[in-house]
Amino acid sequence: MFIATYERGFLGGYGDRIVGLISVYILADIFRRPFKLVWTKEPIHRHVDIREWSTEGLPMPPYIPTILLLSHEPHEIQRKLRTEPLNRIFPYEVTKFILNQELVHHLYKNPHHIHKIPYTDRMIAAYRDLYIRILPPTPSTLQTIQALTGGRRDFVGIQVRGGDIYMNPTESHKVLDAATLPTLLQRIAEHLATTTETNTSPIFLTSDMGTQAYDCARAVWGARVQYNADPVQHMDWKGGAEDAAASWKVYVDNYILANCTTRLYITKASNYGRVAALAAPHDDIWDLETCRGLVKSELFSKHT
Repeated sequence: MFIATYERGFLGGYGDRIVGLISVYILADIFRRPFKLVWTKEPIHRHVDIREWSTEGLPMPPYIPTILLLSHEPHEIQRKLRTEPLNRIFPYEVTKFILNQELVHHLYKNPHHIHKIPYTDRMIAAYRDLYIRILPPTPSTLQTIQALTGGRRDFVGIQVRGGDIYMNPTESHKVLDAATLPTLLQRIAEHLATTTETNTSPIFLTSDMGTQAYDCARAVWGARVQYNADPVQHMDWKGGAEDAAASWKVYVDNYILANCTTRLYITKASNYGRVAALAAPHDDIWDLETCRGLVKSELFSKHT
């Protein structure tokens, strides 16, 4: 049994955690182990149906090894996945993973592993499972999504990652300068006009810059812009997802980007945007800042 675990401590944001979760999901399939999920740091059961992955009532051995990998430093499990015979990598019946990194590519470098399914195909298939099987929305969350989208699935999705400084002034992390946002969005509007047959699709915007980004988008597209006005959330900060009552914004917005769009512009440096692009059934994906076309195989990991 492989258990993806998000219980306590600093675990990274939504996108980072999904990257780790997908790795565990795929490794469980390759090693023919049951996949389970323990996600209790935030009350996601209010919004996502994860009963299929529950460990409740299952017998557990007295010792469960834990693979903790939340940074970009080298880890012994990476070496094992690359070099060890498969029957030596996970010798215990149950293994717990606290993970926000992509591990599967290491296994595909292992000479002992026969690649029956190509790496790219396996990764994309797992991400397609994300909102269909792994983290499907509850009926109440689907109602929230329906209210935001009006049932439409033809949005142009735009994900703007500004950086932690826009959610917390004491932070210094910045991906995008707010002063450049109007020019950036105008460039996207021009790109849309020259690369689509019709330029009337609704726009779904999500951003950690909040209403600042929304106001800029409205200045470009007017009433075509749809925006989830719930407070911006960061999953590892108090006052974020753990305090959400009516809507788990990080999930709802990512679900819409993945499932209700026909084109995406994402911040390539953000795993949040990468996850939505990889989970989307279409391949019409563009870099937010350059309007360069992106292929899914370059979005699996920022650190390979």
